[in-house]
Amino acid sequence: MAKQSSNSGKNSSDSDRRAVFQVRLDADVHRRLKEAAGQGGISLNQLIQGVLRWAAANVRQGRPRMNNGEILSEPASECVWFGHPTTKPGIGIAEHPGQFVFALNYSDSKALEEYMSDDP
Repeated sequence: MAKQSSNSGKNSSDSDRRAVFQVRLDADVHRRLKEAAGQGGISLNQLIQGVLRWAAANVRQGRPRMNNGEILSEPASECVWFGHPTTKPGIGIAEHPGQFVFALNYSDSKALEEYMSDDP
């Protein structure tokens, strides 16, 4: 469970509050992340914060599926993917070709999928 602390100000907003988040990593993953942060001239905390902010803004529930060149999100339990589904022009909607970055699929004990196949 994450601990929350806030600044001592009277009117603290969500952006002023911090949560302590602990996670166990394999030693090699920790080493590679620490090296990447160092090479980028940032702290490990800054790297993780940036990655998680991006992930939180781009996570989609389900499994990504390619259909006639369009990226769709297919409902699936124990699966999330990161990117954007294809959007079609409509009222207030700009066309976007879609983007698939990667998926986490725990239903097949695979965990990480870096590709997406076309529908048969």
